[in-house]
Amino acid sequence: MGFYINPANGDTKEKFLEQYGEPLVFAPYEGFDFSGDSLPVCWISNGMFTAAGIAYNKRELHAFKDPSDKRQKLWFLVKKEHLEAKVGLPIGWINEIQSRRT
Repeated sequence: MGFYINPANGDTKEKFLEQYGEPLVFAPYEGFDFSGDSLPVCWISNGMFTAAGIAYNKRELHAFKDPSDKRQKLWFLVKKEHLEAKVGLPIGWINEIQSRRT
C-alpha cells in the first residue's frame, strides 16, 4: 500500500479528517468511481498509533477492506484537492498514479 495522510502543517491525521473528510457509515463499495472529485480514506487504529490510508484505486480499496484485517477502521471521503500538499504529498500525484491504470 502506498499513500498515507501525514499533514504538512503538523496537525494530526484525525484533525485533518475532521476538517476535510466526510464520514462514511460503511466502506465504499467495490464499484467506487475513482475518477470523481473525492477519494476514500481509511483511518486505521494500530494500537499505539493510527494511520490514514488513501484508497486511490480498486486494488488499494480492496486491500483496506480485507475482512481478515480486524483492526478498527473508519472511512471518509476527502476531496482530491486536499490530498496533496496539505497531507505532505506532491502536487499531481493523484493524476500521475491514476493515469498508470493501477
